[in-house]
Amino acid sequence: MDNRSAHLSHLERDVATMLIEGQTGKEIAKALDISPRTVDIYRSRLLRKYNVSNSGALIKLLLQA
Repeated sequence: MDNRSAHLSHLERDVATMLIEGQTGKEIAKALDISPRTVDIYRSRLLRKYNVSNSGALIKLLLQA
C-alpha cells in the first residue's frame, strides 16, 4: 500500500487485506467478528480514502501499491 496506508486503522487494514484475498463482506465479518454492515462502513471509508468508486478499483489500486 502507499503512503495512505499509514493512515489506515487496524480494522481498515484487515478489511483491505481480506478484500484483496477475494473474501466477501459476510466472510470478512465472520472472520473479524463484526457485522456485515460494519464491513460495508469500513469498505466505504477505504473507497473515500483511496478516491475510487468501487471495490474492484480499490483492490486494483491496493495491489499496485
